[in-house]
Amino acid sequence: MDRKLEHWQVAQHLSGGPDISKYNVEVRLGCLRKKLVSCGAELPAIQFIRVEGYKLCCNVKAMSN
Repeated sequence: MDRKLEHWQVAQHLSGGPDISKYNVEVRLGCLRKKLVSCGAELPAIQFIRVEGYKLCCNVKAMSN
């Protein structure tokens, strides 16, 4: 399973469009990394891949209440 997302794809998921700044993407991904680690994910939970984008490096299971 390929867990890579390009920069524009991450921006679109975070803001609904590609107009979000790269700095804002990094800040929001930093918060998400901390949350994943606090839930037991190993480092790096999300990896930056130069020129390509980002890669999810842990398993995530969505649960409903």
